[in-house]
Amino acid sequence: MNRLYQVVQNNAELAGNVKIIGICAGNDKKQTDAFRKNFKVSFPLIPDEHFAIALGARVSKTPATVLVTSGGEVLWSHCGEIEDFDGLLKALRENLKKQ
Repeated sequence: MNRLYQVVQNNAELAGNVKIIGICAGNDKKQTDAFRKNFKVSFPLIPDEHFAIALGARVSKTPATVLVTSGGEVLWSHCGEIEDFDGLLKALRENLKKQ
């Protein structure tokens, strides 16, 4: 996700349309801060101690990647590690075109 964040930040089209935010499902602020430090996370992380955000995004497992519109519509989701970075980038671009 750090790599995806850097690609998005360095691409004018993506940077203007995509925001990457990490939701730390089941974690409080202290745990979230430790995760950020341990994994050198460069994008914003939000604690979600009571799973309110995760449930709203229909995420049942972590890690999960969810593409959501600014209006809250879930466009695409994937549970587990991202093994196909180029495929994720392609899905992101395709979903942006549909907007």
